[in-house]
Amino acid sequence: MSLLQRLFKKKKQANITICGLEKAGKNSVLNYLIYGESKTTIPTIGINLDTNNLPKLDLVIHDLGG
Repeated sequence: MSLLQRLFKKKKQANITICGLEKAGKNSVLNYLIYGESKTTIPTIGINLDTNNLPKLDLVIHDLGG
């Protein structure tokens, strides 16, 4: 996440949408970016919305289930 923090000098908001095929690992990548570790996940039904507040960046991540 330090790369993202260096890209944004002022407090900004970024919206990220992750979409793809079923069981492609979208939710696993999202958990790794936010928590820094892989966790056991269940399939996404509908939309998984997560907000991550960093010191200079607010990430709003939409994970669209297949």
